[in-house]
Amino acid sequence: ADREKLVAAIAKSHALNKKVRFWNAPDNESSWKLLMGLGADFINTDKIGQLAAFLKK
Repeated sequence: ADREKLVAAIAKSHALNKKVRFWNAPDNESSWKLLMGLGADFINTDKIGQLAAFLKK
């Protein structure tokens, strides 16, 4: 149910040509995978090195 709400919110934002970033999301690989899979445009992180390594995989 929550996933569908997120997908709908992202789709609505993108339909309005708006970018999506979720503030204060969990800061780990599982969360990054989920956000990317949902179509978030930006990933907020305090773990820049770890995120960079994750994105290079």
